This record gives sequence, C-alpha cells and structure tokens, in this order.
Amino acid sequence: MASLTKEQLKDQIETWKSLSKKYDVRLSNGKYLPSKFYHVLLGVSYSTLKKIISGEREIPKYTVELVSALNELSEKAFIKKLRSHIPEYTKLHLKA
Repeated sequence: MASLTKEQLKDQIETWKSLSKKYDVRLSNGKYLPSKFYHVLLGVSYSTLKKIISGEREIPKYTVELVSALNELSEKAFIKKLRSHIPEYTKLHLKA
C-alpha cells in the first residue's frame, strides 16, 4: 500500500469494526469497539485521527505502512492485536 486516502482509512476502520463484531471483541463495559478505539491501534492521538479523517491533516507514511501491515495479518492474529490494545483504550477513555 503506497498511499491511503481519508475515505480508504474510514472504510478500513469500518471493516475492522465489522471484523471485531464477528469475533465478538468487546470493551470491559461489554460494548463493541467504537470508531474512536482505532486511534489506539494506529498509535496516534484521537485528535490526530479526527484531523486525518476530516482531511485537515495528511496521513503519515508510518500510518499507511501500519494499516498495510495490519491487513497482512490473519483474522485471528488481527483480533489478538485488537484485544491487546483494549487495556490502553480503557485507561484513556473509560471511567473506572
């Protein structure tokens, strides 16, 4: 993947959300992973992800490369990766 548009990134996040539902990946509060979760997976702040999606900011090359690498994982390996990021998301966004 040499480049990625904001529309492609939005579509990719929706694809990942669907996959997480297929495997019943949920947060500690029992809810499915929201779109907001994926900033943690991509290693950027939520405000940065919003700026990328809105077109205010270019998609960094490392994000394009990470999306490509994540897409090369098997479904089970990808789900394992998602689950490994739930504690960080919980710490950042869910009240104890």
